[in-house]
Amino acid sequence: MSTTILKIIAVISMLIDHIGFFFPSMPIVFRWIGRIALPIFIFCLVWGFEYTSDIKKYISRMYISSVLMGILNYLLGSLPLKNSRFMDMNIFRVLFIILVVVWLYDNWVKHHPKRYVYISVFLAWQIISAAVLLLAFWLDMGSDLIIEQVLSALLGSIYLLEGGILYVIFGLSLYITKENKLYLSITTFVFSILYTLLFYLNILPRALGKLGRMGFRDLSELLEIPIWFLFNYMPLGIKDYSLIHDIYFWGMIFALPFMVLYNGEKGKGYKCFFYVFYPLHIVVLYIISNLNIFA
Repeated sequence: MSTTILKIIAVISMLIDHIGFFFPSMPIVFRWIGRIALPIFIFCLVWGFEYTSDIKKYISRMYISSVLMGILNYLLGSLPLKNSRFMDMNIFRVLFIILVVVWLYDNWVKHHPKRYVYISVFLAWQIISAAVLLLAFWLDMGSDLIIEQVLSALLGSIYLLEGGILYVIFGLSLYITKENKLYLSITTFVFSILYTLLFYLNILPRALGKLGRMGFRDLSELLEIPIWFLFNYMPLGIKDYSLIHDIYFWGMIFALPFMVLYNGEKGKGYKCFFYVFYPLHIVVLYIISNLNIFA
């Protein structure tokens, strides 16, 4: 199974998922099927890193795509439509950060003479960009939407990243284990289960609540900041979630058989198609879902 076939499977899965997202009356199975898309896209990304002849161009292309998608989200989200706040999809931002982290790791294991400089610059970049975003919110520098979608993409920040640092760790783990099917299987299985349990059991809010009850209220409130930053997960209280209707990240496990069948071949490519299809199908579904509900 080539990279092209894997991407086609991921695209079909993503399309089904987003139909379920924009049209909530669709069967919940649409959202389950959609969970296999991201792991496959990330898997193809890390193999793309392995085979690309120009990593800087690859990273730049993903960055530009993330910025353009952020602008598109902002423009659509600014329209007077009922579903305007739904426009927060930007897989390119996730893939861009994963690519950068994989590049840093690759330089590390290859003992690049500037590896410490690169890592230091990346950490400083993330700290400064997060501070800028927080300051922008605090000073009310523009609408929340333009800060969340456009400024965060321009800064290339992990802050407000879909899935937070967990998806980045998953992407790096797939890169490390991509050539060993056993380790790849363990990585995907463990991540899917742990990610599901993290949100289903409300582990972070419960831990912070426990600290507060123990008399460390200030500490628990302080820890909310890095938790929100790193995990894109704001502890707003304990809620009852359903593994069927709300927390169905376990579905990512079903991407594993497709990844295991990868034969190491690129296939026919269709690179431009995948870059164009993502924003295009979101725009189409978004508009259709709003046809009869203008404000």
